[in-house]
Formats: sequence, C-alpha cells, structure tokens
Amino acid sequence: MQQEIQDRQQETDRLRAQQVERAQYQADLARQRYMRCDPNNRLVASSLEADWNTALRTLEQTQLEYQQQHQHDALPITDEVHARVMALTTDFLAVWRDPRMTDRDRKRLLRLLIEDVTLLKTRQVVTLQVRFRGAANIR
Repeated sequence: MQQEIQDRQQETDRLRAQQVERAQYQADLARQRYMRCDPNNRLVASSLEADWNTALRTLEQTQLEYQQQHQHDALPITDEVHARVMALTTDFLAVWRDPRMTDRDRKRLLRLLIEDVTLLKTRQVVTLQVRFRGAANIR
C-alpha cells in the first residue's frame, strides 16, 4: 500500500513536471512569435505581446503549483499519522461507511483487497469464490 502511494506520488510529480515543461514551451513559442513580428505592425505586435504575457503568467502559476505540491508530497509521514492509518486497517466497516468515502474510493479499495472472483454455476447451485490478496479463499 505504501509502495502504491509512493508510486502514485512519483507519477503525479512527473505529470506536474510535464505541465511545467509544456507551459515553458508555450511561453518560449509566444516569445518567438512576438520577436519575429514586424514592429511597424502595432496591432499584431500588441496581440502577440498579450499572448506572450498570458503564457508567462500561466508558466509562473504552473511552476508555483508544482513547487507547492512537491513540497507537500515531500512531507514525511509521522508516527501519529502512521498509527492512525494502521488503526483504520482493523476497522474496515468504519472506513467503508465513512460519509466522505466516495463510490470510486470504495471500488478502488476493493480492487486493492480482492485478487479475483470466480463464479461456478451448476444446474442447482451457483458458487462464488472470492480470493483476497494474501488470504485464503472465501466461499
């Protein structure tokens, strides 16, 4: 579970870094367009300068968000937080019934817990086998 969290943090960090790169590329492109513009064509130059300024503001905002989130993700997990999370593992129903838990979160939780499900059907009986990760089968 902790490895999955770390993997997700690394993936989101990579995606945010790509957003910064795209914003940098757009700002560079807007700058090049502005610099290539004929200064005598003031209307076009004004429009291109406005585009460049917008791209620079977007870049600045993207960089700021990236830095803030990167700092937030780098915060260590304290012993208190770890103990609270571990306590949740013993009270599955409390987690499941938590009103803040969305259906999407519940489905994700089940995917983490269940290895696979097998349905066996005969003429009189339907058997459902659920195999949990690291546990015995339940029928």
